[in-house]
Formats: sequence, C-alpha cells, structure tokens
Amino acid sequence: MPGGGGFVDDLRAMIDAGRAFGRHPLWLRIAEGRLPRSALGPFAVQFFLQVREFPRAVSALHSSCPDIGERIELAESLYEEETGPAPAATSRTPSSSSASERASAFHGTRW
Repeated sequence: MPGGGGFVDDLRAMIDAGRAFGRHPLWLRIAEGRLPRSALGPFAVQFFLQVREFPRAVSALHSSCPDIGERIELAESLYEEETGPAPAATSRTPSSSSASERASAFHGTRW
C-alpha cells in the first residue's frame, strides 16, 4: 500500500501494546515466585493443552489461507512450533521455475 508505512507501523505498535502475554498478573506472580503451588497445577494443565493444540490451529489456518505470502509465514510458524527455530530462508517467495523443476523431477520428466 503506497504511503501506508506509517499506518502499518502505528497499527503494529497498537497491537504490540495490547499484548499482555508476559504482562498478565498471573505471569508476573509466577515470575516473582508468588503463585502458590496449588494454583500452579491447574494453570500448567491448561497451558500444556493450549501449547499442544496450537500447531494444529496454525495448520488449519495455513491450509485455508489464499495468500501465498501469509501461507509461507504460517508454514514457518508451524515448522518452528513443531521443531524449533526454522533455518534461515534464502527467499521469502517461491520460485515458479524451481517449483516446476521439482514437479518435473518428481514425475520423471524434464522441462
């Protein structure tokens, strides 16, 4: 979007300011060691279930996303969720020639 860089930056700043994952009172009490062990157990179970299912939610988003750039980002996120940090990518957009070369190699033909 031409000239929209300021808008995008402002929107990202607003989103980041609203994120409370690390600033939630529960996380602060855990970090400060003020959460009783009896309260930590139920939290740990719920957090485990969320972490376990998150990659499946990302996978569902990826499979239904029509935008190739967003699908690439979702695929990288899914890879990281399942295996750890992704290796550095050499290109953010797929090459149609390399895709066709891979397809022809798979089918045993040459272009």
